[in-house]
Amino acid sequence: PEKRNTWLINMEQINAPATPDKTSLTAEARKIMEDQQSLTKEEIEKIRYWNAGCPSYRWNEIAMDLIAKNQKPVESNHFLSLLNCAVNDAMIITWKYKDVYKIGRPATFINAQNTVVDDPHSYSYPSEYSITSLIFADMLTHFFPADASFINEKLNEANTAILNSGMHFKSDMDAGNILGKVISAEYIAYAKKDGSDTKWDSIIPPGANKWNGKNPMYPTMGSWKTWTLTTGNQYRPAPPYENFESAEMEKIKTVKHTFDTDKTAFYWAPSMSRIMFEIVSKKIFEYKLDEDPVEAARIYALLYISLYDAQVAAWDAKYTYWGTRPQLYDPSFKPLIRTPNFPGYPSGHATGGASASVVMGYLFPADKNYFEALAKECAMSRFYAGIHFDIDNSTGLELGKKVGDEIVRIIEINNR
Repeated sequence: PEKRNTWLINMEQINAPATPDKTSLTAEARKIMEDQQSLTKEEIEKIRYWNAGCPSYRWNEIAMDLIAKNQKPVESNHFLSLLNCAVNDAMIITWKYKDVYKIGRPATFINAQNTVVDDPHSYSYPSEYSITSLIFADMLTHFFPADASFINEKLNEANTAILNSGMHFKSDMDAGNILGKVISAEYIAYAKKDGSDTKWDSIIPPGANKWNGKNPMYPTMGSWKTWTLTTGNQYRPAPPYENFESAEMEKIKTVKHTFDTDKTAFYWAPSMSRIMFEIVSKKIFEYKLDEDPVEAARIYALLYISLYDAQVAAWDAKYTYWGTRPQLYDPSFKPLIRTPNFPGYPSGHATGGASASVVMGYLFPADKNYFEALAKECAMSRFYAGIHFDIDNSTGLELGKKVGDEIVRIIEINNR
């Protein structure tokens, strides 16, 4: 894979342990291949489950399930950007040491054929799977301590499946765990200082047609530390035009609801983090990039950076202007879906969709138009749903494009 720079980890300060001698590895390889003959049907199914996609594919699914279980959809991009940037760094470091030690997969030591899965076209040591599993397990336990038992169960399941697969020696797995522990500790320390625990002053500014709900969600998110923007207000949009609410309300009341408009509203109603994961994962599979763990990890990291940095930018503007929502402005109006409990201007979905479309279009240039169309559809979904004014969406699209362009600029300069 092309050599790239990490996001947080200093590669010169993290070292893989020494590898076992090749004589002991040959004996271990023979036992691994013999043990494959006695695997149960259930064990083989677990191997295939955990071997699907790149090393972080299943763990991202688990992370999103935990985010949903803990009712943290607004914070999902924050969690997932941290997790996937950590794995991005881990894959870069893993491949550095694969190229240093050049240890083949177990089957190659005895001229055998792995009969359970196709061995990856890369060296074995350290394990790209165990380092990923350790990072996700450690960080998810930090985010969701009440789920520690479940997370540990999944960690053991993943490690057992990968060891049974015959793709790795135990020493590969152990080295991955050691490296993963160092990386997860650094990312957890970073997460503790990224401003996400900033307290709100509880002041909702007065004013005609301002957002006037109670207990707004994540009012300090606009000040949280970003990955590429200097601050959340770097591209803060101008305020909406004076007395915009009346004219914008008329627009939203004239929407002609059809099967297609309602379908669009409901499709994009959940957290964007999961919808975009499924869309981008499909592209990764289409281009067989799941066979390139370094590039797949990079794509997932940049996806969630694009969504998270855009979200911080949107939240900065939301809590600067406190723009109202259609249902708050006109209580007689009934939106199609539940109105989120935070200000409307600009739309977080529109901002995130536009940012992600720029970055994903950069990574998948043949699909640039596809991602641009998705961003517009995502923005329109909030208008069709009746939870955003048109100006929320148009401003969000403009803001998101600026964020996406900046992300592309930064990753090109810094070789990420």
